[in-house]
Amino acid sequence: MSYVGSARRATAWARGIGSSAANVALAILAWSLAVIFIVLMWFAVLPVWYFFTLVIFGWFLIPFRLIMRRQRRQQHLNEVQLATMQAMMVQQQTQASNYRRRA
Repeated sequence: MSYVGSARRATAWARGIGSSAANVALAILAWSLAVIFIVLMWFAVLPVWYFFTLVIFGWFLIPFRLIMRRQRRQQHLNEVQLATMQAMMVQQQTQASNYRRRA
């Protein structure tokens, strides 16, 4: 359901009905209804549809993003903690090897 798609469907319908040259009044009526349909879709139905779709998905999307943010933060903290522990172990090994050389 898009703006362009609804307009294409409406104009295709009007062309199909208005293709016969015998009934000009029917063609004018078809094009008038197509224009009214396009205006109605563009200004009433589709914005309401998109609004409700975004609201519904928004309610589900916000907690998901918060959970993912929490997981990324926790992963970052775990990586920092691991790097700190590895640096401390390297420092301890360096100090132990220096102590052995002096003795």
